[in-house]
Amino acid sequence: LSLPGGTATVERDDVLIRTTAREGWAAAEGQRAVVVIAAGLTPELIAEGLAREVVHAVQTARKGLDLEFTDLITLTFETDSAELRSALEHHRDSIAGETLADTLTFGAGPAGATAETIDVDGHPLTIHLLPLERQGERS
Repeated sequence: LSLPGGTATVERDDVLIRTTAREGWAAAEGQRAVVVIAAGLTPELIAEGLAREVVHAVQTARKGLDLEFTDLITLTFETDSAELRSALEHHRDSIAGETLADTLTFGAGPAGATAETIDVDGHPLTIHLLPLERQGERS
């Protein structure tokens, strides 16, 4: 480089090159590649995240009740959040499958069910969980 005070040589080790992603994007680079992805959350991703949080809460409740891994349950959800209910309805099959819920409904929980109210990303939710064996004991 020609400078007013003389010339300067810039070597490869003197330069730092960084990849910076634009707003709404994320980037990572390695020696051989640069990966850029859209970092925005779509309504579908938000709904899936809500459903995953609920699955985690149900699994924690199952553990608290000392249920066996194979014990079936009845799940009932109560929420006044239309967004959360829509997400849970859309992911109903996967929630039931991951939590071993034989029945998954919305509304007031069945008699004898364990109830826990949680906050799911700002949405109130009451989870009513009833092991199937307890239903049979009452019959």
